[in-house]
Amino acid sequence: MSYFVVLALAVLLIGLIVRGTGRQQRLVGASEEICARVYRSFSPVPRLDISSAYGYPTFQVTFRSTSELRAAADAGLNLSFQREIGVLCKDQGSTSDPFSADLAVFFTYEGWLEEQVAQKYPSVDRH
Repeated sequence: MSYFVVLALAVLLIGLIVRGTGRQQRLVGASEEICARVYRSFSPVPRLDISSAYGYPTFQVTFRSTSELRAAADAGLNLSFQREIGVLCKDQGSTSDPFSADLAVFFTYEGWLEEQVAQKYPSVDRH
């Protein structure tokens, strides 16, 4: 009898894992489609990195330069991307702590981190 209980729990666990993996793959695919559509005027489109924090998906859009980031922001593309991610992820989280695209989407450009370190620690030798 206990063998069947263990087997049933194993099958349930495998089902939950497969379901979660499929959901993650759909989220990644849909997010990449949104990115390609919103930033279609950029060649190449910015890089999209999808991760998670505290059980919520996070999105980092990385442009090749600060001028590309600024151009996208000025054209309203970043706000459009953020809104569409908000719609895509509206069912994430709970009613008391729902998904927030404002917190989950970060826009940056290549070299941003290095600039921040150089500003904060100007005397550090980086060579």
